[in-house]
Amino acid sequence: DGALWVLDTRARAATARERAMLDALAALAGALCAQGAATGADDAGARRAAAIESERMRVRFEAIFENTDAVVFIKRRNGELLAANRRYHELAGRADVVGRTDHELYGRETGDALRARDLALFRTGAPFTGEERVTLPDGREVVYLSSKFLIHDPALNDMVLCGIATDISAQKRLQASLEASTRAAEQAALAKAQFLAAMSHEIRTPMNGVLGMLALLATTPLDDRQRAMATTARDSAFNLMKMLNDILDYACIDTHELTFSHAPFDLRETLEAAAEQARPAAKGKGLTLAVAVAQDAPHSVSGDALRVRQVLGALLDNAVKFTDRGGVRLEAGVCGDALRVVVRDTGVGMPRAAGDIFAGFTQGDGSSTRRHGGVGLGLTLGKRLVEAMGGAIGFDSVEGAGAAFWFTLPLNQGAQSA
Repeated sequence: DGALWVLDTRARAATARERAMLDALAALAGALCAQGAATGADDAGARRAAAIESERMRVRFEAIFENTDAVVFIKRRNGELLAANRRYHELAGRADVVGRTDHELYGRETGDALRARDLALFRTGAPFTGEERVTLPDGREVVYLSSKFLIHDPALNDMVLCGIATDISAQKRLQASLEASTRAAEQAALAKAQFLAAMSHEIRTPMNGVLGMLALLATTPLDDRQRAMATTARDSAFNLMKMLNDILDYACIDTHELTFSHAPFDLRETLEAAAEQARPAAKGKGLTLAVAVAQDAPHSVSGDALRVRQVLGALLDNAVKFTDRGGVRLEAGVCGDALRVVVRDTGVGMPRAAGDIFAGFTQGDGSSTRRHGGVGLGLTLGKRLVEAMGGAIGFDSVEGAGAAFWFTLPLNQGAQSA
């Protein structure tokens, strides 16, 4: 406390015990002084190393901050910019962006939208990632993919908003162009399908007249040559009618105008009727055509018999068309809770790469199209019909060793059972 004290003492000789205590205190004081000097040196070295590392990190961050193509910025709670990188200055078109708000830089509309987003972030604290539209001072509209989050600023003792925004305008334009092209293609396909569906009656009516007249002609007195010509005309007209029906039904499925009935029908009769229709073509090629129904198959099932026959006809026609020796076998049985039908043939088979055989207007290869004819629509229509009835369709084949086309349908048994 600043007081001066004067002490007057008489010197005396220390005892052995006192000398030992003084020696110990002196050693302890020396050790403490040495430790303090070493600790001070270590602290100074650590501070220098930390300062060097901090400067190194600052240089790295500044290089990234200024050279990235993304827009990087920091805002105060009141909306003023605390910091902005080179890319931000370029897009804003001015150097004095720090201290300004979005309203000052981009106008009222863009400023209101950005400010509302930022206020929500300050209110909830939840980071934001999403698209933001900004109208730049030069009039360009830019779409950014923005990421915004809050950090604490020790200098302000408050939270500040950090933002990183990437210009995705080019990607958005490309996406819009692709979507427009897709819509145009879908509209064109729909218009074509609607036209075909609307023409269904107009096309079928004259063809039915041709078939009827040819049937009447066959009942009149004809010589052998005339009868052969009439038969050829009738068969050609029948094939044309079948092709037209496939095309029109295909179009009706596209426009969701094809309806399905649900009524009991005789499974065996339906299978035999489909086989009977394919027998003339099989017989003409010297092929056998057999029908085999498993004992556990129900006698009566519920569904659309006409559409089931249509699918059977497509599979049988395909089997006969691509089989030159041997025969075709139509099988039916129960698989779990589904009816399973298989059409096996001893034909040319198909390679594993023929997975698109159910695609529209497709056959195994170009040579098959030339040899066997047809537009390759039967299997496609069959697939669509089966799937529309809640079933599945597929095939198993080995090239050169025949094929087995199958389909399954939900097993809805009719009034009678096997």
